Amino acid sequence: MRVSPEPISNILQLARHVHMVESTWRELCKKIMDEKDPRRLMTLVEALNKELDQREQELRSRRQHPVAQS
Repeated sequence: MRVSPEPISNILQLARHVHMVESTWRELCKKIMDEKDPRRLMTLVEALNKELDQREQELRSRRQHPVAQS
């Protein structure tokens, strides 16, 4: 049985994206913990909320439209 490289490529691309998103929100959390300026803190918290909202939408979309496996 020959496996098409396309699904593997999609999985690798998804893994890279998930890692990037996870590292983004983790970095924001670290910055939030260290931030002393209230205005900058609020900006970082808003950015974290945006990242988490996007991640939640992506997960919901995947649940509603799962990728077909062969």
